[in-house]
Amino acid sequence: MRRGDRLTNHISIWPLACVLLLSSPRPVPAAANRELLAQVRISPRTGFYTGSVLISLATETSAARIYYTTNGAIPSRTSGRLYEHPIAVSHTTILRATVVQDGFAPGDIQPHTYLFAADVFKQAAQRHGSSAA
Repeated sequence: MRRGDRLTNHISIWPLACVLLLSSPRPVPAAANRELLAQVRISPRTGFYTGSVLISLATETSAARIYYTTNGAIPSRTSGRLYEHPIAVSHTTILRATVVQDGFAPGDIQPHTYLFAADVFKQAAQRHGSSAA
């Protein structure tokens, strides 16, 4: 066979393919199952609000637990709160939530920001040196 033949090319890359397959890291169960955890659904959506808001968190993964933070920190079992009931917010809040289940990698972190007009006006007044009540 000639050097450019398909069979010759196939044979010449075979040892390289074997080395790559044998030296690839083995997947861990948590990494392999990451896509099986449903994301957290957060309601209502990010936005501007004038009054108190009740935030609901949900997931379609029945055995999973939802952990969240309201200070913008990354949520986890050790640094977040376990979601058990709707969360009331009445001032500007950065909420982050994730799904956690034993044997799985944590789900993607879902961030939502709730801005309240009174906080925005107060911040603007403080920046310009006037006092706001």
